[in-house]
Amino acid sequence: MAEEPLQPVKNPFTIEKLMQTSLEKTGEKKGLRNVFSLLPQLEQGITKLQYKGERPVFQLFTAQEALNGDCVWIDVENHSSTYALADTGGRQILEKVSIGRAFTPFQHHQLCTNLEDFIDETTEMIALPSANGLYENGQIKTGEGEELLEEALTHVKKLAEKKNLKILISDSAKAEGELKYLTGVYSQNSISVKQTGEGLRFSGQDFETLVYPDSGVLQTTIPLWMKKAGGEKENGKDKLHIQATPR
Repeated sequence: MAEEPLQPVKNPFTIEKLMQTSLEKTGEKKGLRNVFSLLPQLEQGITKLQYKGERPVFQLFTAQEALNGDCVWIDVENHSSTYALADTGGRQILEKVSIGRAFTPFQHHQLCTNLEDFIDETTEMIALPSANGLYENGQIKTGEGEELLEEALTHVKKLAEKKNLKILISDSAKAEGELKYLTGVYSQNSISVKQTGEGLRFSGQDFETLVYPDSGVLQTTIPLWMKKAGGEKENGKDKLHIQATPR
């Protein structure tokens, strides 16, 4: 299917100002790495992204992984705006991301089960936004949708283990959520993202945002100073803290 024309986005990701300054000072690739160092690092296996908002967070993580390799994006609900991808990671990212679009649950299932045809040794990540959406939109019965989605996720998980891939997955905001439990069952990790007045707040099992850089001013949090004063342990281990993306 032909690639969609570039479309303007309602709220383009405002990290672009920081990115532009960083690129001017350090050069394109190194500058992008400085920007993406503000993000939590994805781990091997399936990571569930939990986020409700208008900023293209999925594109941000994809651009981060595209610095080190290629990405395969199985799209539904038109998340894969080429404009948003280019706006987040520069137009060169479009050469690193292969996009396959599904419009029915059967197409999505087929793309997931045939992923080997689209990856090679350079592939770092597979993006699966709104993974449950097509299976709940009334095209098929709930039981059949559940079976198809489970088969798709089983295959993706096995492939991630075999090829040491990073998988980023999310639930559809348009579906009722009857199959959301499946994306949770098959995920080994999770990242929660909240939009705040100071920027994006990332949290997970072993990291959280403590510092929000905004136009050169650092907004700090109480947990940061608790950590500075006496440290913080999470399950007996030091907890990793990260900075958030500027707004």
